[in-house]
Amino acid sequence: YWQHGAIKWTPIGNRFNTFQGTFDGNGYAIIGLYINTTDMYQGLFGHLLSGTIKNLGIKDSYIKGGNYTGGIVGSVSSGKITKCYNTGTVIGLTSPTGGIAGDISSNSQVSRCSNTGVVHGNRYNVGGIVGRVNNSTVTNCYNSGTIVGTGNCIGGVAGMTENGTVTMSYNTGCINGSVY
Repeated sequence: YWQHGAIKWTPIGNRFNTFQGTFDGNGYAIIGLYINTTDMYQGLFGHLLSGTIKNLGIKDSYIKGGNYTGGIVGSVSSGKITKCYNTGTVIGLTSPTGGIAGDISSNSQVSRCSNTGVVHGNRYNVGGIVGRVNNSTVTNCYNSGTIVGTGNCIGGVAGMTENGTVTMSYNTGCINGSVY
């Protein structure tokens, strides 16, 4: 799918031009999304500010980026992600990196989401659902994908929490970590 029919993608929203609306995938999935860059804020969405992404899947995709890389969104601030999933590969060249979101902050919420894809992060804050949870919540989520990290703070659901909470969530995926 990466070689045949891959969709080269520029994320919706970035650090300077954030996505602030509501995106309802209506239960559909995006198949074959392809990102291969060293740029920050990578995913279907780059940066979500005070918005909502819901009812959406990412399948058979390859997402590789720099800081703030996730399957659905690179970074979320004061936003919500609910009922979303990722089955594709997510690679973060720096941190944070997550199967659903690289980073969530400022009272953001991720709920009822799952990741079954491989998440590989270089450095720290690598998680199956979210790489870093900062003053935010993750609830009713699960990861069964393999998580690979080369640094500190590697986790099945969340790599790191800073004044955040992870509740009613679980991991069954393999976690391979090494401290550099």
